[in-house]
Amino acid sequence: MPAGPDVTALVAVQKGDALADFTVESVGAVRPDGAIPIRLERHGIVVRLAVTLVPADDEPRAPAKTAKYAVYFETVTDGVSAREEDCVRACEALAEKLRATEDRVPAPAGMKAPRKAGKPA
Repeated sequence: MPAGPDVTALVAVQKGDALADFTVESVGAVRPDGAIPIRLERHGIVVRLAVTLVPADDEPRAPAKTAKYAVYFETVTDGVSAREEDCVRACEALAEKLRATEDRVPAPAGMKAPRKAGKPA
């Protein structure tokens, strides 16, 4: 499901934008797990990002975060995955965008912090 205006206002990227040498292919609505999915691509190489609220105890640890949001990269199932350093760079670039919006744009409904592995939802 595509992102609504609440999500695009927060993440400050949309389809076709450049982010860390990649092109934004899609920005999705908040998923049932509370994350905003963002898919990036460059010449068939894919990065899948997930934006969540920052976990209270910082676990699981995010590659990049702001005061309110954590940015993770996920396993790619729809293409060839980018190298880890490119994924981290993409997380950091998105975190910079979030820092510019987080104080003026409210968190979209349904966003949550990720749960720790092995803990109930």
